[in-house]
Amino acid sequence: MTLSNCELFGFDNGSIQACLTALELEATDRELSEILHSEVIAPNVDRIVGEFYSKLLQITPASKYITDDATLQRLRVMQAAYVLSLGGNFDTLEYFENRLRVGMVHARVGVPLSLYLQASRLLEQAIYNVISDSRRTDPVLRDVLYRFIRKIMTLDMSLAAQTYHTVNMNRLHDSINFLRREDDYLRLLANTDSLTGLCNHECGMERLAAAWEDTSNSGASLCLIMADLDHFKQINDNYGHQVGDVVLRDVAGRLKATVRRQDSVSRYGGEEFMVLFVATEPEIARDIALRIVQRVASTPINIREQRISITISLGLYHAQPGDTVDTIINRADQALYQAKARGRNQVAFYASAMESAHRW
Repeated sequence: MTLSNCELFGFDNGSIQACLTALELEATDRELSEILHSEVIAPNVDRIVGEFYSKLLQITPASKYITDDATLQRLRVMQAAYVLSLGGNFDTLEYFENRLRVGMVHARVGVPLSLYLQASRLLEQAIYNVISDSRRTDPVLRDVLYRFIRKIMTLDMSLAAQTYHTVNMNRLHDSINFLRREDDYLRLLANTDSLTGLCNHECGMERLAAAWEDTSNSGASLCLIMADLDHFKQINDNYGHQVGDVVLRDVAGRLKATVRRQDSVSRYGGEEFMVLFVATEPEIARDIALRIVQRVASTPINIREQRISITISLGLYHAQPGDTVDTIINRADQALYQAKARGRNQVAFYASAMESAHRW
């Protein structure tokens, strides 16, 4: 449901009354409003509008918005309607709704608030001039009307200023949100491997460093897999690098499909991948590693009517107190070398000095 301007800006009968009280506008001023319209504005609206635009066009910024006679005539008609409604039923929701709408329109088309305020002052002076001419013999009423029109113009300008502030704040929020989306998108591009869509080397290293800092403080378990496609050079040599790229993308998809949502898969470089497990015991990491080996080897990749079988070797390391990012990667690499040396297509676990190396 679309909110009215009064609802949007929080105006109800109570807040309207508070606003009018602050400006010393009272219900008894309705009589002044009727005198103003019947004796000043209605008979002289063309003069008021004409004098207003005569002065306004001398303000340089105004020429940007009044570019031809057709525009000027259209604006004169709109301004006349505005003047004829000035102060009429000023203590109603309808009046506030209308004035808020006027401010919103000016703000959205880009009229500067400073120009709007200058124009309001010119309009006020044009009305003063008519009052002065028509009330020379009644200075008391003339002064009362002066004060009334000053209050009404202040009310209108305050409502316009509020709409300008809100529109500009909304534009600022929109700009900030746009920049945030752009920043997120650029960050995503910077952190994504263009070939596989995985987290790239730099991203993977940042995630490992951050995860190791967190788990070192919390005492949680962290495991790392270094994975390497077996005999990948032969695929490039036999089928070409384009086919090799398809294989890398396919394997990346299988890795992502096998790990859990909270696990991080990145392309370390070439045909080598890295899988990070946070708050994960080595037995669980081992089970996932075995599923990766099985999933990669289970189904050949169909490319250009070729069925290309591929296997992967994995080295798994369970980080220990005193480790660094470099030692974690180094030991997972050493386990990967063990898996390669043992015949590939398997998982090897890096054993600490108190553990014996073993094959699963």
